[in-house]
Amino acid sequence: MAIWRTALTALFVFAIASGANAACDPFPESEYLGNFSHEQVNNYVSKAHNGDWAPYLAMLQGNVSRLQAIQMNGDGTMINVRGSSVDLRPSELIRIVYLSRQWMTIAQCLSGEQAMASVPALDEFATAAGAGDSIVHQF
Repeated sequence: MAIWRTALTALFVFAIASGANAACDPFPESEYLGNFSHEQVNNYVSKAHNGDWAPYLAMLQGNVSRLQAIQMNGDGTMINVRGSSVDLRPSELIRIVYLSRQWMTIAQCLSGEQAMASVPALDEFATAAGAGDSIVHQF
């Protein structure tokens, strides 16, 4: 049992040590969405939402839903890009919806990694034998 616990702890530590950027795809680059790194988005969520990903993910979901509704109507739309209004044709909107979905998926991945990083290591959990005690099985 101690071997499995050690193996699981090592796997968990390796997963965290490999870094948040390793498991999640990079954000797509776009003239409309911009070019952002995982670190930039993590910093934004930390500053704007005190590290709570829920409001950020809800905002992304709302954006995707609105864009999809416009796309379903076959219409173009106007979006605000860095303070300037940009008209999108329906064919351009298809690409923006696709990129926005990718962005949301990557943000969800980063959110999950942040949640996992805050979980204590397996050896910090209390056992039936008591907190921090190791269990040795005799067979």
